[in-house]
Amino acid sequence: MILIMDKNKLVKYVKYSAIICLLILTAIIGFKFLNSRTEVQHGKEINISTDDYTEPFETIENVELPLQGLVIGVDPGHGSYDPGFFTEGVRESDIVLDISLKLRRLLEQGGAEVVMTRETDELMVENDNGTQREELRKRSKLFLNQDVDLYVSIHGNTVASPIWRGAQTFFYPEETEEAEENDNKCKNFNLAICIQDELQRVLANTDRPVRIGNYYILRELSKPGVLVEVGFLSNPHERKLLQDEEYQELIAWSIYLGIIKYHHTDM
Repeated sequence: MILIMDKNKLVKYVKYSAIICLLILTAIIGFKFLNSRTEVQHGKEINISTDDYTEPFETIENVELPLQGLVIGVDPGHGSYDPGFFTEGVRESDIVLDISLKLRRLLEQGGAEVVMTRETDELMVENDNGTQREELRKRSKLFLNQDVDLYVSIHGNTVASPIWRGAQTFFYPEETEEAEENDNKCKNFNLAICIQDELQRVLANTDRPVRIGNYYILRELSKPGVLVEVGFLSNPHERKLLQDEEYQELIAWSIYLGIIKYHHTDM
């Protein structure tokens, strides 16, 4: 069957067909342009497809994180019926838990696996008839069972005077037979130095040196570890600072950087 079209309709048909073809061609060229770019190298134009840029995004997954493969113990001091320092509704156990959770986030982002002795206000021995030593024994045993590579116990300091201030890191140097085998006297000190250096640098409000601390959790564990007193809750100004979210982030960041420094210089 043959269709006969008058001249005017034929002209319109051809015109519309040409316009449609032009639009399709423009769309194809535009798509190609958006998915490629031209660089000039040594006087020559080189067409580079966006497909060439997929490789960096694939290989970034293979970049080793600073704490990749480490198991790190984080021990927020006190909790529940044992709040530690307590005044005007401020509990040491709450503050150190907030800082510890912030530290955990940073450590995990750095590639570490984190073992927490508590993630809430509950203790491992949730019974006020239990002794503090029993709680500490369970915390130490948790780190031993999880075979942590190092650990940090976080506390708040307090003294009779309201003027003392500043974060400070403690280590235990006594050489048990097991600790001597692992050279932990040196490792504990080095970890403490690395963390205290970062606390001084980042917080810029303490010049306290590292000190020996005869704490149960430091004595009982054979792996490198320190206890960080994040500041003096007995100092009204520092107590207010320690309740501030941003300041807590700075403390967590300082400890995180100290652990990275230690890991890449001592382990």
